[in-house]
Amino acid sequence: MSGERLGARLRRLRVAAGLTQHEAARRADLSIGALRDLEQGRTAAPRKASLTALAHTLGVEPVELVGERAKAIEVNILGPWN
Repeated sequence: MSGERLGARLRRLRVAAGLTQHEAARRADLSIGALRDLEQGRTAAPRKASLTALAHTLGVEPVELVGERAKAIEVNILGPWN
């Protein structure tokens, strides 16, 4: 799954859930065009809310849909520590 593109992963999960594009889009409150664009890789930066809604619709965690965990924030402070 690590090398799988978002669009391919989304389509695979949708088909596995037994949903058509129309059904999945309706349940996630997205337009059919938005879902098609996501599945075909035409959306460069999908909205987090859209991905969360799709993940919920497909019965998976959002991290499973996007295929990566959020990176931890690391803060480095320069200077002496007193």
